[in-house]
Amino acid sequence: MTKEVIVKITGSEYGVSEQEQVEQVVKGNYYQKNGRDFVIYDVAEGEENVHTTLKIEGEQLEITKNSGAGRVHMKFKQGESFSTMYHTVAGTLEMEFHTEELVISSNENCISIKTLYEISMNQVEIGRREIQIEIEKITN
Repeated sequence: MTKEVIVKITGSEYGVSEQEQVEQVVKGNYYQKNGRDFVIYDVAEGEENVHTTLKIEGEQLEITKNSGAGRVHMKFKQGESFSTMYHTVAGTLEMEFHTEELVISSNENCISIKTLYEISMNQVEIGRREIQIEIEKITN
């Protein structure tokens, strides 16, 4: 069964010389399949509408983002690194994520996720990012 949820995303980027913060609140859909939690939502990034899927399984988070500008699949598990290809209209970039921290907690009305990770593109470190996601069931 699919349930409507509110997804609150708070993110911080720590680059070479500055810090950028982003906060978005959107409606999405939640469902469970084969013991995994899925959340699907659309979010505006610049002028693009990005279709985002979160897959939560145990102590692992996967995020897939699709837009007209490209597609990327990210995987986070504390203490582990994950390489992927970021497909864009301008070409493909190699990306690597090293998860320093991943905390997932849930109850019947809410799932909370916090991850802190380093990100590299084409083997060049570009910074650290922290994402906090709150998924709350809408009660009618």
